[in-house]
Amino acid sequence: MIIIHRCAKCKHPDIFHRGTTCCYTQCLCPDPDYAGPEVIPTWTPEWQLIEEITPPGSRTREFGVLCDCAGCANLYQRECAIT
Repeated sequence: MIIIHRCAKCKHPDIFHRGTTCCYTQCLCPDPDYAGPEVIPTWTPEWQLIEEITPPGSRTREFGVLCDCAGCANLYQRECAIT
């Protein structure tokens, strides 16, 4: 799973608005308006759900570098029960 920010205008994740993804087409939304962070599911190439949440700021092959803002870090800590 990964943490993303969804655009309030087009509803695409922030990873669709960057040219750093290998698997997704870049969104042409000219002025994204991002909401707070949310956790979304991800799968392996064999379609197995990835249960763990990828830490904010991690570099991934599929999604590039994930956001590492304070909101993403706080959500990660809450979801993973890190104190």
